[in-house]
Amino acid sequence: MESAVEAMKALPWVALQEMKGNATVLQKLEEAENLLKSLRRALAKE
Repeated sequence: MESAVEAMKALPWVALQEMKGNATVLQKLEEAENLLKSLRRALAKE
């Protein structure tokens, strides 16, 4: 998980600008967001 976070931090802003509006990238981002939310719920103390 640490590697994924570091990879996102290392992504240049120029590359991010090039991805703006890209439906495939937005879909993958939504998948990642849903997975992270699910992981957070699974690991949270309740």
